[in-house]
Amino acid sequence: MGLLLAGPVHAFGFFGGNGLNDGARWDTEPRTVGGVERSLDGGLRFSVTGGSYENFRDEFRWSGTPPPVAEFRQAVLDAFAAWEAVDPVTGLQSELVFTEDFTVAVTVGRTTGAEIDLIATDRGNSGRNAYTRLNWGNYKNFLLTSGTRIRAQPISGADVEMNNNSGARWSLAVFRTVLAHEIGHAIGLRDVDVDAGPNGRYVDDNYDGTTSATAAATLTNSFALLVNPLDPPASPLTLYTVANGNPGFDSPGALVFMETSISSAFNPRLVPLTNDEYAGRQFLYPSVRPRYQLAAAVERLGDRVRISWQGLPTRSYWVDHSDDGTTWTTINGSPVPAAASGRTETDDTDAMRLDGPAGLYRVRLAGP
Repeated sequence: MGLLLAGPVHAFGFFGGNGLNDGARWDTEPRTVGGVERSLDGGLRFSVTGGSYENFRDEFRWSGTPPPVAEFRQAVLDAFAAWEAVDPVTGLQSELVFTEDFTVAVTVGRTTGAEIDLIATDRGNSGRNAYTRLNWGNYKNFLLTSGTRIRAQPISGADVEMNNNSGARWSLAVFRTVLAHEIGHAIGLRDVDVDAGPNGRYVDDNYDGTTSATAAATLTNSFALLVNPLDPPASPLTLYTVANGNPGFDSPGALVFMETSISSAFNPRLVPLTNDEYAGRQFLYPSVRPRYQLAAAVERLGDRVRISWQGLPTRSYWVDHSDDGTTWTTINGSPVPAAASGRTETDDTDAMRLDGPAGLYRVRLAGP
């Protein structure tokens, strides 16, 4: 549910599952449920109430003049595109693709209509809010987006109900933000502040709720590269119980997208999402195709620097240097290997290291 109120939180939770095992995901392999296709094959198809963007827009009340159809369409597409974007910290690409398909009529029912139905619904209140109903099946031998198999529960449909109560007055930015949050539910992510956290299903790498400061510090770090893309349940992650307060979800400085009270900070822009949405996406739909990642640390050594970054297990990297971030030059003669643990350790630092000239740095995965 997205209410678009102020309030911070971080990390992720997912539907179904037992601990870090199993869990609800969209299937990578073609899958038919009730005679209709229900998988990532060909992209996740979505449809809207009324069968067109104009009809869908006109189901809602707006603050001021209703947005032009072209702008409304772009807002809807941007909400989906937020989940297709590259993680800017790790360079991990998204394995999710969303496709509009208005040839399929929206129906109320999670195994009918399109894979994701966007439905204008009077939710009985005047809030700018929404609710997503998700359906998933029994456990099966499941093909991950990374190409390996685990036991998981295939999602068979999602109904995203956007509130069109006569008292709800939407702006285009708020509509886009709330819709993007609900799409997070449609791919399998839980609300963290009222669901995953209080129920001990909050997935994180190092949460420490001792103080407000430690909570904020451990809730805002990037950990998508800690997800084992070939076996996500084997990742070095833990389920935490986190209070919906301070220290915890309301600690100053912590910001996340998948909470019931979505921060208005996301209204001007959706991308990038916060680190934990990318970690949650990587856990459910793992990618082995990081495009690049910026150096995690740069240490000056006289007129040279030492750079550090996290690496994926058994993979190697090219290192690029740039003076201004526009033109990049590869500075290592051969790819730098990563250790089997997922990071290369040099001295007492748990990171990969390479000496090079001062400036900006990024690393790229060598090979496919």
